[in-house]
Amino acid sequence: MGIPAETDILVIGGGPAGSSAATELARRGYRVMLVDKARHPRKVVGESILPHAWRYFDLLGATELVAREGFVKKAGGVVAWDGKLSEISFRDFEFDRPGLHVERAALDHLLLNNARAAGVQVFEGVMAESFVEDRGEGAQVWLLDIESKDRRRVTCRFFIDASGQASFVGRQLGAIRLDPDFRFITLWGYFTGSRYVGSGGIVRPFEYLIHHPPMTFVCSLGNWGWAWHIPLRKNTSVGILVPFDDYKKRADAARSREQYFLDTCMANPHLGALSDLFDRRRGGALCGRARRMGDRCFVAPTRECIHVPKSVRGAVGRAGPALPHRGAADRGSIPACSRCRKGFFRFYSGIGKAADVVRRVDDHAFG
Repeated sequence: MGIPAETDILVIGGGPAGSSAATELARRGYRVMLVDKARHPRKVVGESILPHAWRYFDLLGATELVAREGFVKKAGGVVAWDGKLSEISFRDFEFDRPGLHVERAALDHLLLNNARAAGVQVFEGVMAESFVEDRGEGAQVWLLDIESKDRRRVTCRFFIDASGQASFVGRQLGAIRLDPDFRFITLWGYFTGSRYVGSGGIVRPFEYLIHHPPMTFVCSLGNWGWAWHIPLRKNTSVGILVPFDDYKKRADAARSREQYFLDTCMANPHLGALSDLFDRRRGGALCGRARRMGDRCFVAPTRECIHVPKSVRGAVGRAGPALPHRGAADRGSIPACSRCRKGFFRFYSGIGKAADVVRRVDDHAFG
């Protein structure tokens, strides 16, 4: 397997959180090992990045790498919720650098290679199976090479769980707590030929992206579901999040899960207005019930990933009404149902507590 038997710090997970933590610790002089069960580049969603991300790219020494990648620059966000349209423009907050729409496979691979350049030992295709807490000689973590099936025990002073929805530590400790209010299914796919929403709620052809930066577009679906529409460099990421009970009621009438996804997108007046000449390229699905902290730039309470088979290419679409102009809508806070507000308040409160723990570890262990 080639994995050393001991290290100062073991990082589990090679997404942005894992690679960023590993990079910073390696630069502080620690021996750092990172393992990821996937091999990069790998498919993952979470393509909308806020301008705040640049400060972390600066910290990691990755700013030039990200800039050279040429990701789509985004101007802000437009939300259509329960018949009301809201817009947030980054220029109103005096950001000097734009938000981004990124292909996560490319961004995550870039950050992982940046960690390698900082001296991190990176092992892909390796999964963390179990751990034993520190009993005086350091924590012990059992690793599995997925291809060769070889196992190796690694002793470390500290290990960091950046496994995201896999929740390596939480699962072993039996600490996973499901939230019945957020039992949902999320389906997504990538399309070409889709128009996009720009500043002011103006709908533009995809070819205008280079001259007119897009907004991340989000709209409500049904009772408390929602959808996203994120233009990327070559195609557009479109996804829906719907209550699992609603999905079960309607999925039987569709010929497949993919057909249910396409029907739901086209039945929404906003997505319908953007989706003339949809050409499906590839897709995936994400099912979730639990509130979970992970390494996603896009935060959603998720539980497990399910891959949807490749679809047949073809033109799918219908004409739809244009989006209302921003001038007809109020700006400011985004409306949301009370159930969503309650759940996400608990979710972000958990993130805040975790951040406090990380700061205390850094102050006392690595100061």
